Parts: sequence; structure tokens; C-alpha cells
Amino acid sequence: MKYIALLTTLVFTLLMIASTNAAESIMFEDKRTDITGDANTNNLESEQQREYCKKLYRKYQSLKGKPQRRSAAHERYKAECLSQDR
Repeated sequence: MKYIALLTTLVFTLLMIASTNAAESIMFEDKRTDITGDANTNNLESEQQREYCKKLYRKYQSLKGKPQRRSAAHERYKAECLSQDR
């Protein structure tokens, strides 16, 4: 009888500790964020990326008559702007 009481107390103690730790765990933290803040950040970054790619493309186009530099600019444009997962 003493063992059942001791075992029951031990089980309930472990359950209380586990439930308390689950509330404080980083795995279960509240993931809600400001959606507009994330969207604005992503829009700003993508807008900056588009402007950068346009600039690289214009530079590539302006290097007509300079094949080696133009080829390097084209490779850079392809690597940085066309190979991205969109």
C-alpha cells in the first residue's frame, strides 16, 4: 500500500513538472507575429533585389563591344538574379 501511494505521488509530481515545462518551452512558444511587419520586410527586400537585378542587367547591356567584361557581367546577373527560387 505504501508503494502505491509513493508511486502515485511520484507520477503526479512528474506530470506537474512536465506540464509546467511545456508552458515554458521554446518549442511551444507563441509563434504569432506581426504579419504586416514581416510582409513589409519581405517586400522591401524583394524590391531592393529587383532594383539590384535591374542595375546588373543594365550594366550587362551597356557593355556591348567589350565581350570579356560583358560575359562576366552576364554570368554575375545569371548567378545572382536568375538562379533564385522564385
